[in-house]
Formats: sequence, C-alpha cells, structure tokens
Amino acid sequence: VDCSNGSNNEALKFCQSKLGKGVKLPAFATVLNGSVGVVTDNSALQSAKKLHDHATSSLLQMDGLIINVNSMQHIQSRLLSSSPSSAVDHPPVAIVLFTDKYETSPLYASLAYRHRRDGFAAFGESRGKNLNLGREFSIKKYPTLVAIVVVSNTTTEEKEENKVERYDGASLDLESLSNWVNGLSKKYFKSSDSRNGGNNRKRQQRGQSS
Repeated sequence: VDCSNGSNNEALKFCQSKLGKGVKLPAFATVLNGSVGVVTDNSALQSAKKLHDHATSSLLQMDGLIINVNSMQHIQSRLLSSSPSSAVDHPPVAIVLFTDKYETSPLYASLAYRHRRDGFAAFGESRGKNLNLGREFSIKKYPTLVAIVVVSNTTTEEKEENKVERYDGASLDLESLSNWVNGLSKKYFKSSDSRNGGNNRKRQQRGQSS
C-alpha cells in the first residue's frame, strides 16, 4: 500500500488507521482474519526468507484454524460438532489430514485458511501416523487428505453415518488441493444465491396461492 498517494492525505490516514499513528513508514504487517499486526521483530526484517517465516508462523499460530484429533470421539466432538450454526441446509463436512509428521505444515494451514469461511465444520489433523485412527478410515499411506460427511442413514437403526471422500490427485500443491475442496463445497453446500432463489420462489408461490 502506497501511503503517500491520495488527496488530503487520505492514503496516509488509511495507513495510520490500520497500523497506528506511531508506526514509522515504510512498515510491514500481517493481515489475518481482517486483523492487522505490525511486524515489530527486527530479526524478521533482515531478509525476505525471515519475513516469510514470520508470516508463516503467524498463520500456524492462528487459534482454531487446525484442530488436532486422535480418536473417533475427537472426530465427532471436535470436528463434526463444530459445524457453523448458519449452515443448516447442508450436512456437516470436516476435512482431515492424516500425516506422519508432528507439526502442522504451512501448506495445510494455507488450505484451511483459504477455505475457513466456506461452510466446513472444521479442518482437522491426525498427526504422528496414528495407526488406530488410521484404521478407522483405511489409511494406507501418509499424508492422506479426506473429507468426512455426515449423511442420513436409512438402512440401519443409526440415524446418521459418516461418508468418507478421499483426495486422490497426483499433486499435493495448494491449487490442486483447493480445487478438490471447492468441488466438495459445490457438491454438498448450497450457494447463498440458490438459497435466496429458493426462498424467493417460495414467497412467490405463497403470493400466487393467497
């Protein structure tokens, strides 16, 4: 952002409103969930790599972005029960990464951040090659990314069951993973336009019948 452009110092006022009037320009800042954080750590400003590492660390430390799960109970209580209250027109869908690592990867954190407002119940992670939980989902290799979808069950006494969809793409780059997640969203979630359209049609039908 060029804080020097604009008439009546509008650009400078904008920058000061986001960074604070006491911050000297030029300055670097991270923006996460709309919250602006000025980079004050001088060591992070020594090189592009250190600044990148600082930004990555801020993303990984974001509260609630990735939820650790170790059991089926965790899947239910920590992920599927966290479905957004506004998402009443589609089944709960949670994304889970099964990995043999013990630290969350920046790639998965970036994926979760990109799709954090798409309507998914949560983004979870089973770390350290958890064999017991892996068996529940027939995990054969690590990493494996799956979507757990709660669907209605009409064949047994249980009212609901978990349906599993796996990412089987050849590449694990961010865009390929994001395209897969977008596909899940289109498959299971109704868009706001379709919801509004349906509501409008219902209102029109009620008007015609009255």
